Amino acid sequence: MHHKHLDDRHSLTKVMDIKAKGDSVFYTCLLSHLQNHMIHPLKIEHLRSSVYLIHCNNRLFIIKGFDSIQTLNNQKELTQQLKKNGFIHTYSFLEDLAVLEYDGQVFGAIEYIQPSSDRFHFGSEKNRLEGLSVLHTFHTSTGSNLTNKLSSFNQIAKWEERLGIFCNYQPIIREFVAEPILSSWINWAKWALTGMKQHEIELMAEKAVIIHGDCAHHNFLRKQDGELALLDFDLIAYAPPSIDYLQYCSRILPFLVDPAKELWSYPEIETYKENKAFLYALTYPTDIFREWNRLCKNHVSHHSAQLHRIWKMTIEQFAKRMKFNEEIASLIESL
Repeated sequence: MHHKHLDDRHSLTKVMDIKAKGDSVFYTCLLSHLQNHMIHPLKIEHLRSSVYLIHCNNRLFIIKGFDSIQTLNNQKELTQQLKKNGFIHTYSFLEDLAVLEYDGQVFGAIEYIQPSSDRFHFGSEKNRLEGLSVLHTFHTSTGSNLTNKLSSFNQIAKWEERLGIFCNYQPIIREFVAEPILSSWINWAKWALTGMKQHEIELMAEKAVIIHGDCAHHNFLRKQDGELALLDFDLIAYAPPSIDYLQYCSRILPFLVDPAKELWSYPEIETYKENKAFLYALTYPTDIFREWNRLCKNHVSHHSAQLHRIWKMTIEQFAKRMKFNEEIASLIESL
């Protein structure tokens, strides 16, 4: 018995020496947790933050950290409800492995979806259309069981906060962005928020659903069979579907040649062409503010590739985005 215990510890350490990077105590706990459930991983691959890919002889699965057991249970309940309602475009949580609690996080097991070599990106018109279709199906498949457990999302309050943070970082951003350009982004944000407040009733007129909350390209996955999956429900909330579509618009704008005209070619977005609150919101530079705020918060080096990317986005897209904003303002004026 004593010798077996020593052997087990030696086995854990051996795997650790080969595979583990970062927090070795966490890896030891995770390996012990898996082995207690008769799972003997060949490799543990750290994908990002608190997400790990577990390689076993006969299967792959994900271990992901959540900030609380309630968050984990909410996402489990959501995916179960989606599958029950026929939404097959996502993963399932695995029930054969108990949760692991470590350093204030709760780790659950998730099905691994094998990706296609054809990666999803917003530069493709086919992908943009398909992403919207999956998002629409998601909205209609979430049901109402979870709504009393989720917070209501307030877009105006969120964007007022984001603008405030951006303004506080102005002394840093001025080192890289000329004052007239910086002022233009800020003035359009204030104009957008004023219009959204005046027409807030239009923004909230739609029946609320569970929104995804993070429509970034990396949360859409092309599966090996060619179907598109929607991943990562960390930011789900209770809000009108338009909140997701606004975010989707922001993500695809840089890839459209004439966005003020092209946006309305997408059926899910065309619905909002006469919704003044939605139109005002389209002119809010949420992507510019989000990226600068994140960069300044993390004190990224002046010579970093990340800084160069955000600077290019702020400067090189400026003329195109100002033209877009003016055309949207004209559309509002015509209603």
